[in-house]
Amino acid sequence: MKDSKSDPNLPPCMKNHSIYVNDDLTKKRALIDSKCRKLYKDKKIIGNWSMDGIVFVKTQSGDVKLIRTDRDYMKLQESLSLKITIKKTYLQNQDQDQTEVKSTD
Repeated sequence: MKDSKSDPNLPPCMKNHSIYVNDDLTKKRALIDSKCRKLYKDKKIIGNWSMDGIVFVKTQSGDVKLIRTDRDYMKLQESLSLKITIKKTYLQNQDQDQTEVKSTD
């Protein structure tokens, strides 16, 4: 999407409007795209888009992944769940370590 406010070539009546281009997806791919948009809204991924009928996502680590099938989506979801679990465990361990240090003082 191009920021219409910063384009000097647009007429004044278009300055405050956003422009979107929609991909014509199959039902199956549209469903996958919908699920990926939910991941984006839940802040589990940085972004998602489709191009030539293929759904892409950008993960928190900056990796771009192609999501062509339900299996690809499930793998993505599993990897995101695993990363969240690892992060929570790490933070819990750090909190526990800090508590132990305070109690020994």
